[in-house]
Amino acid sequence: MPVAVQRFGEAPPRYIVGNWYLPFSRGVLTGGAAAGINSIRLTPFRIEEAITISDLACRVSTLFSGGFCQLAIYAVRPASNLPGKCLGFTGSISTTLATTVSGDILGANIRLQPGLYWFAVNSDNATVAYTMYGTTSCNMGSLIGSATVTDVLEAAGSTSRPAVAIAQTFGTWPDLTNSTLTPQSNHAVGAFKVAATG
Repeated sequence: MPVAVQRFGEAPPRYIVGNWYLPFSRGVLTGGAAAGINSIRLTPFRIEEAITISDLACRVSTLFSGGFCQLAIYAVRPASNLPGKCLGFTGSISTTLATTVSGDILGANIRLQPGLYWFAVNSDNATVAYTMYGTTSCNMGSLIGSATVTDVLEAAGSTSRPAVAIAQTFGTWPDLTNSTLTPQSNHAVGAFKVAATG
């Protein structure tokens, strides 16, 4: 059975069934900018112990009346740590109010073993924006790195582009294993709900 690695000065994670969690413990959250229409935006996160998740959430910071988003979780490509296969996704969630929104994972809950995963959002409109990690947060650079140094360390206060993106029709969640993704700043911070541990 995998053992969670305890870092100096940190207590091991303890997930509580029924609680919501942010997938990344460090980073500055901002109001965000529009993530774009028909564009899957993905941010990496690490799970330290085996859990099962049932729901996904994000916060709409700029509403679009009558619009929708969907949320998903992707596995990684082992060779590159970039997104690979979609593990599960929500149905369409309204973006009509600037508030926290959530949806259950369609089909079945997702069991996650310790390791790296990707949270994803796609929108059916170009206006909606989400609470996101600020560009001074270094989540992607510290978790997956890049062959291009400016993707992880930029000048003038923009020290990281914490997401990757690919154009994709709203409502479809393809296998991204052989896809080319581009670094992006605009994305959504996701939360997940724990249905079971161990």
